[in-house]
Amino acid sequence: MAPRTARLVLDIRDEEGRPLPCRVDWWEQATGFPVYRVWSGTGEVDFEVPAAALSLLVRRGFDYDAVALDLDLSGRWEEVREVILRRRFDARALGWHGGENHLHVLHAPQDETRTIADAGPMAEAEGLDYIQLAHGWDPSFAWLPVEELEQQCRTASTGRVRVGWNIEAKTYMGPDHGGREGNLHCFGHGWTAGLKGHAPGQAFFHTGPMFRIIQEVRRQGGAMGCAHPTRFWFVRGNFVSNWPSELPFDFVAGAPYDAVDVLNDSPLVFAESLRFWYTLLNLGYKVAGTANTDGHLAAATGLGRYRTYVHIEGSFSWEGLVAALRAGRAVASSGPFVLFEVEGHLPGAEFPADGRQRRVSLKAWSSPLPGETLTAVQLVRNGEVVRAWDLRAEQTRYWEIGFEIAETEFAWYCAQVLSTCRDPGGQSWGPHAQERAVANPVYFLPSGFARPAPTPAQLSLSVCDPVGRPLAALVSILDGWIAVGEESVPASGQIALILPATASLSISASGHQTAERTLYLDCPELCEYCRDLGAVWPSFFSPEPYLELRRRLDRLRLKVVLQPADRQ
Repeated sequence: MAPRTARLVLDIRDEEGRPLPCRVDWWEQATGFPVYRVWSGTGEVDFEVPAAALSLLVRRGFDYDAVALDLDLSGRWEEVREVILRRRFDARALGWHGGENHLHVLHAPQDETRTIADAGPMAEAEGLDYIQLAHGWDPSFAWLPVEELEQQCRTASTGRVRVGWNIEAKTYMGPDHGGREGNLHCFGHGWTAGLKGHAPGQAFFHTGPMFRIIQEVRRQGGAMGCAHPTRFWFVRGNFVSNWPSELPFDFVAGAPYDAVDVLNDSPLVFAESLRFWYTLLNLGYKVAGTANTDGHLAAATGLGRYRTYVHIEGSFSWEGLVAALRAGRAVASSGPFVLFEVEGHLPGAEFPADGRQRRVSLKAWSSPLPGETLTAVQLVRNGEVVRAWDLRAEQTRYWEIGFEIAETEFAWYCAQVLSTCRDPGGQSWGPHAQERAVANPVYFLPSGFARPAPTPAQLSLSVCDPVGRPLAALVSILDGWIAVGEESVPASGQIALILPATASLSISASGHQTAERTLYLDCPELCEYCRDLGAVWPSFFSPEPYLELRRRLDRLRLKVVLQPADRQ
């Protein structure tokens, strides 16, 4: 009787004969689906498959040429193969560390059970150098103690891969009913890097306003990246977004994200995320463009479907990751890779806009799957493609060029690489889907240029009792957990204050209950403006919201009614 299953044994090695951790995708040729995945941290794969005609894809990240195999195991009991993966480039040897900053161990209780211990070998098989794992950290979905997380991550790390924990902060403007009870807007949505603790608690990292979370992350010396800046969907006709309605305020107020994911979800929204990022760069902010998957360890997309490369001198560290993000030494990629240097300086470098000619070096690699080739390389200046090279006819997997640029005014330049997409998981994106790599900008700054400074709030505050009689009061001003001032309201009940836009107020008067207020939440011209802004798609691609928020901060009004102390 013919066997129904066969044993498939693969021995995966590099060109020098060393075992190579890898990922193997396989599917039956008769159907093309489903696609199964096996990760090997040792380069040895031994698994049971149908005794049928199969297609296999053996890969290791973006650095190696993937290998495709067609095997007919009909009537076979066993097949043993050696597979050689050839290195295309060595990003790590050049100081570039590729990793994943937005990945969960588990997304939902029904996910196939994985643990932090699985992350190291799986990430090594995917060719990642680092991986940060967000909640849920184990099947209990408990908020595990930091000491336990640190210990599990140390154990999961390998000689090649650094495993760490982080937090996905997602804050909605109301109960998270998933859109079943009406429209649902998002204050913000982000991933962290370099956190040292999560003592404020799970509720804190999921409660708006978002700038409080960003302030806490910054207080710890960490960084915050903005996830899914243009993602939205509908449930029962109700609008639900992951996009950060509060983000323009965060930047204007001086609590900006350090990075924005420009590659995530699918190539269908790459262009929208890039436009979002371009707006921030054109406003003068220095914010890294990153790429992350937001999957989980058992997800069909795998680990590092989108990944962020950061340049770190010496060995990898979380502090080095944070520093690289803040400096803009980053490349975002869904498969291709790009080296973009000006005068030998990496992305993030700043030059005087003095008109001097400066030499650019640009090297590009296609995505790594068989048959994937470069289609275009683009030089983007201030959000517009100013030079482009059409590479479709060349059918090449590597390309390089040198040229010169000069500037006498504010400008930023980034490089983008486009490649064909042969990923089996990308078939739903259509026949023209493109993979992309984005090298972060270099900047040309004119004399006297300064990055945007936080805009303070100019507040007209009135304090009265329930019948409208003015009250003398004491106002304590806090920014995050830091007391930044104290002011006395005279008997007129009126006072003008200049204070941080992210401030909260504690207002007390003799014989009355103390009232707590937050400028952003309690001044409708701020929070309500941002909520409505989040419902209008084109708004995020314009500087107008940022300019309007600055105007609004210049003329805030807040009326506080204090209740008698004996009123419950």
